[in-house]
Amino acid sequence: MKDILPEDRPREKLLGRGVSSLTNAELMAIFIRTGTGRRNALDIAHSVMYAGEGTLAGVLNLGLEGLCAIDGIGPDKAACILAALEAGRRFFEENNGVDPRHITSPEEIFLMMIPDMKYLDHEEAWGVFLNSRNGVIKKEKLSSGSDLTTSLDYRAIIRKALSCKASTLVLVHNHPSGSPQPGREDVLATEALRKSLSAVNITLLDHVVISDGAYFSFSEDQTFYL
Repeated sequence: MKDILPEDRPREKLLGRGVSSLTNAELMAIFIRTGTGRRNALDIAHSVMYAGEGTLAGVLNLGLEGLCAIDGIGPDKAACILAALEAGRRFFEENNGVDPRHITSPEEIFLMMIPDMKYLDHEEAWGVFLNSRNGVIKKEKLSSGSDLTTSLDYRAIIRKALSCKASTLVLVHNHPSGSPQPGREDVLATEALRKSLSAVNITLLDHVVISDGAYFSFSEDQTFYL
């Protein structure tokens, strides 16, 4: 950092101008703390942000292995970065206004799940398992891939629902393309899961398809009946 003016160094800038004055790369440099013999912490931070396609969510999605592949990042620095970003994700989740004891709308499901699914470059399916009062028992990733129809293991989902004594389930998956409108595969997966769950007296309450800033609810759309 010797080649950077003292007042422009991330830590000094934070102390002098406040944390909101820092760019994402400067925040990342503080997490990284020290550079290497060839690169200072801010240079490494810029590489980290580039690998995460310019977003903090993208950096979090790199995971331990992806971060350690960056020149200047080892397991210790990677762990610090992931811990800091996960803390931020959980803070957002805790302060989204959703009461997990009583879910009342698809919008609440969207707000609950967006911290886990925003900026993903692949499709993931999650289950939100609810009790008889629509309180959240748990949320769990069900599959990760590109084809929802073939990637869902309906028997495994039933076992999870029975093991946690869930009365209802909300299926949630993302569309990396940016449009939450369901396709034919989404409709087929919804109907197959609904029938599988009904066989053991568990209700598929909704299927919510989300993108970064919007969602589609099967239960709200008059075309579909759940």
